[in-house]
Parts: sequence; structure tokens; C-alpha cells
Amino acid sequence: MYRFLGCFGGDVPAHRLRAAARVHDRSPDGPCVRRGEGWALVSGRTAFRGRVAAVLDGEIDNRLALFTRLEVRGHAVADRDGSAVLRAAFELDGAEFAEHLDGAYAAAVVDARAAPVLVLATDDAGTTPLYYHWDPGRGCLRFASEIPALLALLTDPPGLWEPGLDAYLTTGAALDGATLIDGVRMLPPGTTAVCSRGRGLSLVRRAAKAPRTAAVPPRGLGGPGPTPAGAGEAGADAARLPELLPELLWRLGQPDADPGTLGGYLRFGSARRAGERTALAPDPVGEIAEGRARVEEAVRARDGVRLARYADALAPVPADARSRLYSADYRAYLADRGDAALRLAERLGAPCEAGPGAARGALTRFELEVLLPARGLRRLAHLSGAQGVRARLPVSPRRAWEAAEAAEARPGAALGGLLTGDGPLAGYVREVLAPGRLRAGGLLDPAAVRRLLDAQAARPDDRLAAAVWALLTFEVWREEYALARRTPVRLPARPAVLLTAPAPRRAGRAASPDRAGAAGAAGPG
Repeated sequence: MYRFLGCFGGDVPAHRLRAAARVHDRSPDGPCVRRGEGWALVSGRTAFRGRVAAVLDGEIDNRLALFTRLEVRGHAVADRDGSAVLRAAFELDGAEFAEHLDGAYAAAVVDARAAPVLVLATDDAGTTPLYYHWDPGRGCLRFASEIPALLALLTDPPGLWEPGLDAYLTTGAALDGATLIDGVRMLPPGTTAVCSRGRGLSLVRRAAKAPRTAAVPPRGLGGPGPTPAGAGEAGADAARLPELLPELLWRLGQPDADPGTLGGYLRFGSARRAGERTALAPDPVGEIAEGRARVEEAVRARDGVRLARYADALAPVPADARSRLYSADYRAYLADRGDAALRLAERLGAPCEAGPGAARGALTRFELEVLLPARGLRRLAHLSGAQGVRARLPVSPRRAWEAAEAAEARPGAALGGLLTGDGPLAGYVREVLAPGRLRAGGLLDPAAVRRLLDAQAARPDDRLAAAVWALLTFEVWREEYALARRTPVRLPARPAVLLTAPAPRRAGRAASPDRAGAAGAAGPG
């Protein structure tokens, strides 16, 4: 497992590259830095030969078939490392090399044999995230396996992507490659990106291949994913949650509304301490089962309410509550540009009302191709990577969907009693969601959030707890990354204070001690 980062179209000092690599590098020998004119690649292991450099994060499952194909075509690979295989595959197939790869991976290749060209690629299911920041004005591309490492490469601090909070509370994540950080995007599943100095950046979605069963070791993590058992592991030491949650969200790079995420993070830590380097991870399989339940419930609904039923089951915070929780300024912003619910309706409304068959097909594709990579698979990669463990799915997402038995989602059940009025997190939640901090953020209405907290304290409820958790993780994440709105917050105007300089004293007349003190206090400044 070798996370990587790099740049193309601009020079980044070597010390900044190494500092960024230390964010996620866990190789025993430290990061390997390969640099050329206007490009750099940094990873724990880099394959470099003949001015072609390649790095790989993840696993190629069909390496034996690739070895045979490469040798037959005259591209024998002496080193069986994944990066060396990737470099040889590029030398044979060029930018189309990913057409012949199966597995869970993200890859980067720089070809400097002529004018330098960068090629990035992600696997078909989107199991291994790859983030990038493209500055078209400067022709500069930065990319990394993890958001903290990518931000360390940027010269200008990014801001909050303003529609992000609404997208997060509507669908649980920013979708279609967006993140909640302005200008930072995730390369979509099954996508190849090519960047050159003359043509800039272009993204191509590859044709989908038939799903394959993942090659996995026999040992792994047990039990379902985000369940009360996983949260119980976190709740067993609730006093540490205010310390663990910021670290977790920093590693994830995005807020996460799934209460089982913290339990999964701790379970991967247990696997690492037990000496496990690779582990099965059934958590996304549980999320797939919940997604299938959402789809089947929506399909059974009558025409006219099918999409509303699906959207309500999907959202961390229901639609009517979202609007009340937003500040007046943020509500006006969303009314002007359109909110995430409108985008969802534009995307899924027509097929949902075209009948049960069309609805099932459209919602299934949305769950597997859009939602799962942005939520469950991205989360899994970062939770395991933060603990130095390579997580693999028991089967491909498509096969997991076909075999899954629909499981009812209980979004707040995993929180147990952590968020009740006398629960161990009650004080921490009110501190993070304090009115002053929310006013400074400018996105949430402090009075509405207080009413939500009071309701959960007085009448604990799974759905209320899930809403509180979603707001808590968003605010902790936002403060952890010090992200502010690009649009200034319009605070109430304060009355102007008129400062009047004291009249000059007449010659020969001394000022009294009282008047002298007043004059000093009202002096310049």
C-alpha cells in the first residue's frame, strides 16, 4: 500500500513535496521523490525507467495475466512490483493502459520521453480515491491519494465549497467528484485523466468491464459494518471521543454522517495492532444492503411519492428540518442557485415516475456508480489507510448488490446513549455547536440548532441523533481544516461610534487631572 502525490505544470519545492508526503507515507524507507522539468511524483515506491515514471496505490488483481501479455509483446518485467507492471503497461498501451487492469487501484504515470504528459487513472468501482486540484490559469495540476497531502501542496489556502453543507445533509456526501473543499475534486470511478502543457486537462470515462470477484486473503475483520457493535467499541471509551473525532475527520478529509465510522476506524486500529497488513472489510457490503433497502422501499411506493420516499431515506437530515437549520443567509443563497434536493430531482425524478422497473434501474445505478464511491468506498480507503491496513471487499460492489438482502437502515441507532441529555458527548456537542461558533460559520441558525439539541436531550430519537451527529461532524471537520465561506457572512450592522478629539488647550492654562486623563483616553487610535 503506497499512497502517492505529485504535481504537473508547475514546480513545487522538494521540501514541500517531502513534507506533504509525510502526511500519509508509512513506508519504512520514507518517500521516493522523482522530479523533472515541471513535474514530480512522490510515493513509497516509484518505478522509473527510460524517462517514464509510475506510481500505484492499491492492488492489480490480474497481474499474472498482465505479465504474460507484456512478455509476449516484448515488455518483460523483471520487478514484479505493481508500479513496475504499471510502467510496462503504459509503455505498451499508452494512456489506455487502464483498459487492461483489474483491481482496486489509483495510478499515476509521467511520460517525459518527449513533451511531458501525465496520466491518472482510477479503478472501475472507485475503491481507491484520488484527489486533484486543477488551476487552468496557471496550467497547474496537483494530485494526491489523501486530501491533507493535497492541501499541503497548494500555495493558496482553499475555502469551503458553499453548496457542500446542503449536499452533505441531503445525500451524505458531495457527489460526482465534488468535495466540500472549493477546487478540490475526486477523480470519478473508471476514469482516465490526461494532462499536457499544450492541451490542459481532459477526463475520459472508460467503458465498464464485467465485474470480477476481488482477490482477498482468508483473514479479515468480522461482523457487519456500521452497527451498534461498532459504535459500542467507540462508546466504551467515550471520554476519548472529543480527541478521536477531529483526528478521524482530518484523515477522512470530508465530514461523515455515518455514526459507525468511528467504530470502523478503531477496528482497523485493532487489526494493525494484531499485526494484520490486509483485512476483509464488510462495512461497505452492509451499506450496499441498506442502499438496496432504500431502492426497494422507493420502488414499492406509489407514483408521485417515489422519489420523495427515496430522498427521505437517503438524507442524514430530512428536507423539512434542513431548511429550518440553515441560516437566513444560507437559505437565500440556496434559493438563488438551487439546492441539492432540486439537483436530485432533476437527476432521478423522471425515471422514478416512469414505473417500478425504470425506477429500480436508475436508483441502483445511482447507488453503485455515484453514491457508494463518494461515501462507503472512499470512507473505507481512508479508515484503513489511516491505520496502515489494506482493506479489501469480499466481492465486487455489483455482486454484493445482487446477493444482498435488503437491510433496514437505522441512522442514529449506532449512537446509543452518547447524545442524550446526560450522555457522555452532550457537553462536547453543545460546545462545538455553540451559538458563537455557528454565527462565525454563517451557515447554520444557532437558535434552530439549539432547539434540535434540546429536543434530542428531552426526547431521544434515532433520527434526531443522526441529525445532531451530522451537524457535529461537519462543524468539527470545518474547524479542523479552517475552512471559511468564500462569500462573506453578512452580520448585522453595528452603529458607528463617533470619536471626537479633545479641543486644544489655551496657552498658559493647565488642564485639570480629570480632563487630562480623559484627553489621553480619547487620543489617536
